[in-house]
Amino acid sequence: MSEMSENLTRLVKYARTFLLLSNPFFGTLVINIPIKEQDGPGATAWTDGKCIKFNPSYIARVSKEEFTAVLLHQILHTALQHKKRSKGRDNKKAWNAACDQVVNHIIQQNSEKMHDKMRLPEYMKPEDRFKNSSAEQAYTILAKEIKDYTDIRDVLNAAGGAANGAGFMDLYIENADDLNDMHYAEMNSLLVRAQNAAKMQGKTPLGIDREYETLLRPKVDWRIMLKEFVQSFPNDWDFTNKDRRFMTSPFYLPSLNGEKVRIAIALDTSGSITHKEISSFMTEAYAILSAFSRVEIILMCCDATVHNVKKVTSMQEATSFEVKGGGGTDFRPVFKELQKHNTEFEALIFFTDGYGTFPEPKDWYGGYKVLWIMTTEVKAPMGITIQY
Repeated sequence: MSEMSENLTRLVKYARTFLLLSNPFFGTLVINIPIKEQDGPGATAWTDGKCIKFNPSYIARVSKEEFTAVLLHQILHTALQHKKRSKGRDNKKAWNAACDQVVNHIIQQNSEKMHDKMRLPEYMKPEDRFKNSSAEQAYTILAKEIKDYTDIRDVLNAAGGAANGAGFMDLYIENADDLNDMHYAEMNSLLVRAQNAAKMQGKTPLGIDREYETLLRPKVDWRIMLKEFVQSFPNDWDFTNKDRRFMTSPFYLPSLNGEKVRIAIALDTSGSITHKEISSFMTEAYAILSAFSRVEIILMCCDATVHNVKKVTSMQEATSFEVKGGGGTDFRPVFKELQKHNTEFEALIFFTDGYGTFPEPKDWYGGYKVLWIMTTEVKAPMGITIQY
């Protein structure tokens, strides 16, 4: 059975409506992650890392309030990419339990404000000791306490033939063979959209920050990086006063006055760049937007030619940016494209592996600074090169 029954349709409609109205973060996720009904070894629900699956026998007896909590449990497993993050962890049962603790704490903290419209079942109630833990931190403890089962049949037999609640090994009932780095890049984009929607309404869910930052933490602190890189920009930066947002930082960070900081960002999307690297490049672009309250970006991607030039000033605009490419690598078209925008930006940040054709000195289109973020040890012949 793969289509949604009348029962599941009714429950999903209730849950989606409630989550959309009560919290835009949860609402954005629940309308963008597929939900299916399927016979399987899971007594309640599970995720393959892409879709949420519900057992028909569970759907026939569950209340709409409990269903909403169980659906949100699976939605968070999927959006927070718990299957992907299990890579390299030998004790799958402990990892599943650790992730359950995290998502159930998030649901419990937020359901207290939702009265009786969403109810966490007793068998899903988390332990207090993991209230402020990430999944990785909880796993460190639980891996010492829980015996692993390498086969789902062992789990079901140990539980008397039925899974012990919604979260019992629900990450490992089945695999999704088509999950790749691009899927996870799209999931990261969905998380950013959800977070942005929540921030606009001042409704960021309690307990979500630690997991969110684990997935989307950039490798570069752009507040510090751009401190030196843009300090010569005219009239934009005031180094006589610290930025109050970062008063506790040991670094002397500038505050921004007057015009926006205007930056061009080029993403290498040639055939030598992996989906994972493209995802990392986009994470850094998101981080630049988050680090500064007044920033305007000319965002583009390129292989042997420039694709999709777009001006963005917000996270919402950046998440709708379409990545294109896959051909050879030539950096020169980017510099030619930027000649059209020579009064609209002060610096170029180029994310690449460096395996391409650089401009000749005579073709250098100077007048702005260039920062190369290299995933290899290649050093660019102009500008500043930083190994990523």
